[in-house]
Order: sequence, then C-alpha cells, then structure tokens
Amino acid sequence: MPDYVATHESAAITIPTAVQIEELYGDADHFITEFGFDRKPKLWNTEVFFGGRYTLTMQVKVKVNYSANTIAMVDEPKFHLIGADTIRVYPDGRTGTRYSGDEHWFSLAEWETVYESGGDYSLIGIAIDPVPVVNFDLDVANKRRPRVPISLTSKSRE
Repeated sequence: MPDYVATHESAAITIPTAVQIEELYGDADHFITEFGFDRKPKLWNTEVFFGGRYTLTMQVKVKVNYSANTIAMVDEPKFHLIGADTIRVYPDGRTGTRYSGDEHWFSLAEWETVYESGGDYSLIGIAIDPVPVVNFDLDVANKRRPRVPISLTSKSRE
C-alpha cells in the first residue's frame, strides 16, 4: 500500500485542482480508476461531499509511472456536480441514492471561478439548494468505507 499512497500523493504537485478542491472542502477522496493495470487508461478522481446533498467529482486522464510513484495529467480536468434528492437506508445498512436530476458538468475555467470565490456556484449559473437530505452522512460514510484516505494538502499530511 505505501506505493499506492505515495503515487497518489504525487498529485499534490501535478494536479493542482485536486489540491484546490481539498483546500475548499476539507475531506476529499482521491483515487485512480484502473490503478495497477498497465494497459488500461487511468482516470484520476477527486470527490467531495458537501451541503448535506452534493457530490462534486473532478476527473482527469493521467499517466502513472509506477516505478517513480508519480502521476502526470494528460488532458484538462472535467467537473461534475450532482445533488441527492432522497437517500434510502436498507435493513443491512446499505444506502440507495436518488438524484434530483440537477446535474452539472463544467470546465476548468468555471472551476477556477468557483474556487476563487470560495465556492460560489451561482457565478457559473448553478443554484445550490441549502436544504440537506436525510441520511446523507450515512451515504457518504458508505461510499468512503472502501477508499484509502489520502490527503494532498500539506496541512492535512503534517
């Protein structure tokens, strides 16, 4: 696991938007889709949960150098914001999320506007519903359970 963590932590230098997201929202999940599979394309994901209903995911294609434990971006990040409408809890503790359909994809330039404003999505035409959804925290905990916690901000890593 140390190589996994070290490789992901290299994104603190090479994927500045991942650091920005963590700076703005705190706890962030960072993971690479298809990590460890040499021939498959790799997709970096940074995901945060906020406002009691929202999931923000930043994705970017990356090249992984496994021997040097480093990552390099190969294109521009894309951003996806979606709000939960309801969250059902099943008897075994699993959760099922129904999304509101209020889904937004946006660009790096739009993200920079949101970041520089401290998280004001209205500046890019997105209204944030301030009402939290029941069971959101349990749903977030379930999603995070299998993920390896990795921080890219020096403050969190000290």
